[in-house]
Amino acid sequence: MGGLTNDEPQKESDLFQFLNSMLQQVEESGGGPELELRSKIEALKTETQKVPQASTSGTINEVEVNNSLEFLSAKLAKVQSMIAEVESDPDAKSFLQDSASLWMPLITANADQRRAASSTPPDSQTPPSSK
Repeated sequence: MGGLTNDEPQKESDLFQFLNSMLQQVEESGGGPELELRSKIEALKTETQKVPQASTSGTINEVEVNNSLEFLSAKLAKVQSMIAEVESDPDAKSFLQDSASLWMPLITANADQRRAASSTPPDSQTPPSSK
């Protein structure tokens, strides 16, 4: 599975430049601002900048594991539903295939790779938002 590389901040920047240019085209053709799309792009940007916290303790209890698994299962079910929608739309499928080089490295990064990318100098990457 692929992951973040040394040029990852540039790839992330390229992705969001691409999405913003697509948004501008949609807004121009629609004649007005697309607030829903803007908020989804911002949410995606926030998600890609999240860095999983390093474990502070050596052990986790069974309840924490169960809660995490339930949360992840719910998110996975939602993603599977969205994938099913895309698979039935040839235009969306083609768009995702054509732009995969922009978004695949971001979604396939592991926790260590995200931590490494977030520790790059501030002038080469937008700082992660704090939560």
